[in-house]
Amino acid sequence: GAFMSKIHSKNISNRYIQYYLESSVFRGSLDNVKTETINQITQRKLKESLFPLPPLAEQERIVERLNELLPLCEKYI
Repeated sequence: GAFMSKIHSKNISNRYIQYYLESSVFRGSLDNVKTETINQITQRKLKESLFPLPPLAEQERIVERLNELLPLCEKYI
């Protein structure tokens, strides 16, 4: 019985959300969640979480920059 949440908005970049949900910042905000996988996080816990949401243009700049930097970081890991 797993459930899924969807977000619909013209003011949110899907890639920005993905980067944030994969980040250690988000994972660290999930106190008391005893799971290694994101698919075990409850909707209640997601609703209680703070989510940094800059304007869409800034989200797109952040995604662009991450797209440039992350491949460089992966070379040295």
